[in-house]
Amino acid sequence: MRLFCKLLLSVLLAASVARAQTPSTDAAKTEPATSAPDSAQAPKADAPRPYVESALTFLRAFTHTNRTGPEGEKAWADLRSVSADKVPLKVGGKDLVIDAAAGHSNAMLIRFAKVSTWREALDVQGVTIEKTQLRVGDEEHSGKARLKLAEKDGKWIVESFEVE
Repeated sequence: MRLFCKLLLSVLLAASVARAQTPSTDAAKTEPATSAPDSAQAPKADAPRPYVESALTFLRAFTHTNRTGPEGEKAWADLRSVSADKVPLKVGGKDLVIDAAAGHSNAMLIRFAKVSTWREALDVQGVTIEKTQLRVGDEEHSGKARLKLAEKDGKWIVESFEVE
């Protein structure tokens, strides 16, 4: 009896491996005869959109603008590349400014998480951020945030930043 069970398992395993290695006739029927080059294919679902890329560049750079030396200079340069010269920042009812051109801000972005697209009708307005933590002076503020973006000359630029 044991020998029979072992033999049966071996046959089932071999059949399963053979079936996995043979091409499916259904797959051959649905595939086109010629394949398009990679550049002509639709973008991947997990590929970030240009406005999301700009928003993430801005947020990542803003978290590092408090650094000194080359790291801080690079952070400000990255921030400038995706933002207006002066970005209005509203934190808990206070109006501040991120002066990208001068490389100065009274606020510091500590962390952020869960970025998603902000749309009105079908038009992209920017991104929302589910969790944001900022420091203004000695005070820390946490909450949801919105980055307002606009497309200018084919490039997405951050125009304002608002934290609840």
